[in-house]
Amino acid sequence: MRTYDDLRKRALSAPELRAEYERLNREEFASLDAMLVARRAAGVASTDIAEGTEASAATVK
Repeated sequence: MRTYDDLRKRALSAPELRAEYERLNREEFASLDAMLVARRAAGVASTDIAEGTEASAATVK
């Protein structure tokens, strides 16, 4: 049985797959970073976001 790390390393050894993986990561992380910066600038804590939902503050971060 292979581990996740083994499968990930094998999959990312394919140049086309690796390029797409990196592109998606750049775009997704840029969006996430922008949301976190805006939330912090507004003075909103993760607990504020979690309040009233079923999510815990640890889930929201």
